[in-house]
Amino acid sequence: FKKGLFSKAEINEIGASRTIFEHKIKRRGAILEDFLAYIQYETELEQTRKQRYEMLNIRSKHSISDHSIVKYILSLYRRAVTKFRGNMTLWDQYINFARESRSDKFMPKILASALQLHPESVDIWIKAANWELKHLNNPASARALFLRGIRINKESKSLWLEYFRMELEVSNTLAEKKLELSDKIGEDRNEVTVFDGAISISVFKFAAKECVLNSGDIYNYYKLSLEYGKLTSVS
Repeated sequence: FKKGLFSKAEINEIGASRTIFEHKIKRRGAILEDFLAYIQYETELEQTRKQRYEMLNIRSKHSISDHSIVKYILSLYRRAVTKFRGNMTLWDQYINFARESRSDKFMPKILASALQLHPESVDIWIKAANWELKHLNNPASARALFLRGIRINKESKSLWLEYFRMELEVSNTLAEKKLELSDKIGEDRNEVTVFDGAISISVFKFAAKECVLNSGDIYNYYKLSLEYGKLTSVS
């Protein structure tokens, strides 16, 4: 209201709507659709807030109101997965919303809760590992997550393939940094030995042993290796 984003009448209406939604999700016979409708309402409310924020060209310092609706949506998702913990689609929506809303502070706890309840979910292991690698730039933690996931899901071809991809990315990044350093010190690029992706090769060998890869699977590994030109020994 102080920022001019919502009128008093609109704020009263928001309060009344929340009261109605709360009654629905707290009743004994509450269903998943009640929670999803509530989340959809709050998501649209946040979109309205952001649109008005931009239209009014507000330049004031960030305050609690800038994040309160997102935190409220996260709390609704948390309550929903507590009640419907076996619904993998709901967990997926929860994780995606947290990532897209840049709720970095909440992501580790959300992913940990999801993995604790659903250690057989390959998709969640991959998302957790990618979060560590791409967002937190922590390849060691990403590797640890992949290895934990593989211990539980040894025969998952998709998990092994994503682990292979991660090791390729890590090796390729190290190779690029080494070449960049050689340029700075004037070293001949042709004489620079870059990281050869030895770990990736080991991952492929173990995957072939655990999953019994067919020719199509092996071709997928080959195609992936071609995307990382600096790691010639892998392809």
